[in-house]
Amino acid sequence: MKLILKSASRAGALIVLVGLLAVLALFGTGCEARKETPAAPNETVTPTEAPAITADRAKEIALADAGLTADRVTFTEAKPGEEDGLPVFEIEFRTADAEYEYEIDAATGRIYSRSVERYALPAEDGQEAVDLKRAKQIALDDAGLAADRVTFTKARRGEEDGRFVFEIEFHTDDAEYEYEIDAATGAIRDQSVEPMPRTATGDQNEATPAANAIGLDRAKQIALADAGLLDAEFTREEEDEEDGRPVYELRFRTQDAEYNYEIDARTGEILKSSVDEVKEPQSATPSTSYIGVDAAKQTALQRAGKTADAVIFTKAKLEREDGKQVYEIEFYAGEAEYSCTVDAQTGSVLAYEAELDDRDEDDDHDEDDERDEDDDD
Repeated sequence: MKLILKSASRAGALIVLVGLLAVLALFGTGCEARKETPAAPNETVTPTEAPAITADRAKEIALADAGLTADRVTFTEAKPGEEDGLPVFEIEFRTADAEYEYEIDAATGRIYSRSVERYALPAEDGQEAVDLKRAKQIALDDAGLAADRVTFTKARRGEEDGRFVFEIEFHTDDAEYEYEIDAATGAIRDQSVEPMPRTATGDQNEATPAANAIGLDRAKQIALADAGLLDAEFTREEEDEEDGRPVYELRFRTQDAEYNYEIDARTGEILKSSVDEVKEPQSATPSTSYIGVDAAKQTALQRAGKTADAVIFTKAKLEREDGKQVYEIEFYAGEAEYSCTVDAQTGSVLAYEAELDDRDEDDDHDEDDERDEDDDD
């Protein structure tokens, strides 16, 4: 009996010993695992940074800002890039009437810059529905800004694609805005906003108006007083530089005359002035016999031997070139980019070019021969 108890006691002790050794081995393994990547003394362990946004997310951000959905646009570019040392996504897409370009901060999703270019539409007549003052207000309303929060650097009437437009530029402390307003309809044809350029010290660059400038409104008062007028229709209000000094270039008109002034932006001194008799402007109405942008695109496709479903258009605009109206058509297919200029009235091809990434010498000669034939035509 004593022998049996003694044997049982020894067996139990052996089991306990084996269990203790197993626990010690497991504890030792855990210690060794923790010792493999120790933090150095006084070392700050940085948490893992949140992943940057994807190109698809950048596209969603751009579409939301433009008020569009993916099924209403055609994307022509969505690639990573760099702007002012920051990683960005360059997003470009188009609709039936406009082209959009965005730069989206790849880390935060913030819109770094944007621009919208509206396709030209034929003007119904040469009459202007808005004046310069109204065009400035249209731009401010679109930007969501009040006049007392911005500094205008350009506000003038010009001509684009055979119709009158107002070119409006202004800035805040943080951003620069550019607008092109249709003078006949008040529609925004082109717009862009970019961060305000700054020097290494953080100050605004030399293009920023001088802090002690008299201001655009004061310059207008000086010009009107010199002309002996209480009010007039301004068609140009622009800040520029002349012989190293900042100046305001102003143009305004009455029923009988047009006035041009150049005012020193710091002192208010009148540097130049002129008065011209008003002449009736020629009608800006494009000819009703234009073939239309769709027909011009089809002509360009036929010249390239392509179909619409095989290419991506990057430009289709009515422009004036060498005194005539033409359609500038650009697109790419595969590894090739195509550019075609089509006469807006006759539909004939005035210029054609195809650029390939990998072209041998024979291809270059062939393309030169094609351009020579176009020149002969």
